[in-house]
This record gives sequence, C-alpha cells and structure tokens, in this order.
Amino acid sequence: MRDFRDAKAMAQTLSEALSAKSVSLSHSESLELIARVLGLRDWNVLAARIQASQPVGAGPRNPAPEASTPPSSGADLPIFPMRDFVLFPQMTVPVFVSRDKTRRAVAKARLGLPSIGDPGVLADTLAPLLSISIEQKQQLLETSDVVARLEKILDLMKAGRPENGPEPAG
Repeated sequence: MRDFRDAKAMAQTLSEALSAKSVSLSHSESLELIARVLGLRDWNVLAARIQASQPVGAGPRNPAPEASTPPSSGADLPIFPMRDFVLFPQMTVPVFVSRDKTRRAVAKARLGLPSIGDPGVLADTLAPLLSISIEQKQQLLETSDVVARLEKILDLMKAGRPENGPEPAG
C-alpha cells in the first residue's frame, strides 16, 4: 500500500460491493474491515503503518510523490496512536498505557535526551510549550529544517506577545 488513497479506495470498493448485495457499511466501518483483512487490529494501526512508511510531510492530504526506491518500512520504529496530542522528539510527558505491546513500544522509544545546546532539541523543547493549536504544532513537527522550525517558533512567540504593554513605572 503506497498511501492513504489506496486504503480508502479499497474501503470504497468494499462498501460498493456490499451495497450491491444490500449490505450497508459506513466508510469508517469499511476502513476498519480493510485493516483487519490486512492483519491489523484497526484503522488507527493501519494508518500509523502507512504514515511511518511515508517521507516526512506526506500524509492523507499530501501524499508522497512516486519514487524509484521503496520507502522505508518503519518496522524498527515504535508506533502507537495518541489523540489530540503532538509529541515532539526529546519531549518528556507522562504516557499511561495498559497494553503490553504499547508498553514495549514506549520502552523502546526511550533514548538518552541530548543537550539543549543542540538547535533541534531546543526547537523540540520550546514547541510543546507554545499556546498554539494541534495543527500548528503538527506543522512545526513536520518542518524538518531546524533553522526554519526555530524561525517559525520565534514568529509564534512574537505573535503571542503583547505589542505595547504597560510602560514600566519609573
């Protein structure tokens, strides 16, 4: 499967075929069935696998360009879905998990946290602290150029600061 369009096309084909036999399924139910047919627990797992195999910046609305070499499988990366949250590299947050498979993924993801003197680590430390939307945080995370990411963070910090605050007493 190259991208999300393939999985969604399969779900649409399944839904249409079953509809012809008077069996109605919603699109999300069709996606769940496609994931199970491919041997995965649900659509979230399939979507995570597809996303892990895409180059940075590719996704359901921005598919990866056709390439002459196959994308990496992402099999060596621990993946588990998190709702309404953007986790930046080097970010420390409490993660409450109960499934053994998810616990193993979290344990595998724990790596030694590099120095804050590294510009990438600085960007990844500052970004989650900003009062911005999930979408804006995701855009920051997808900005692979560290200088561009730091510039975006600085712009967001400036936008959140009052222009003409009260003058100091003197």
